[in-house]
Amino acid sequence: EKTGREAPQESTLQMRFGTMAEQFVAEEYCAATGRQVQRFNPMLRHADYPMVIGHVDRLVIPDGAKRAAHQREIRTDRLLECKTASAFAASGGEWGPAGTDEIPPAYLIQCATYLALTGCQYADLAALFGNQELRVYNLRRDRDLEQEILRRAAEWWRQHIENDMAPEPQSEA
Repeated sequence: EKTGREAPQESTLQMRFGTMAEQFVAEEYCAATGRQVQRFNPMLRHADYPMVIGHVDRLVIPDGAKRAAHQREIRTDRLLECKTASAFAASGGEWGPAGTDEIPPAYLIQCATYLALTGCQYADLAALFGNQELRVYNLRRDRDLEQEILRRAAEWWRQHIENDMAPEPQSEA
């Protein structure tokens, strides 16, 4: 897909549901925390690693402020990512108790990348399990983790996109 030889992946029902449920999860986050959020639609690109891009779900409006961003300028230190998961995932071992930073590695990497892209110091991840339990996880910016993610992303980009070498399969499915 990145080299232009393959069409973008078709969205699945699970992907479409996650996108649709994002607004609901954001509203539940606001109800649970008393915070307000703002959509932020611009695509973000890292200044030093231009291959690293992303779109945050929401920015959290600082207490006493009217907005978290104006035009493209981010004016907050906290972002929000919204997730949905099955009820079985809640007790599956990758998700810890609410209020911790114990989340699946893929979401940790996503949040750390978004912290690097936004300059925010904190990321909240609101996860709705089985449409019946909301947990809010709190992550603090970790610059060492960010640098490792950015380094590996650049290395992967050079090896697999610029040098046109397909990565090894991760599964047989």
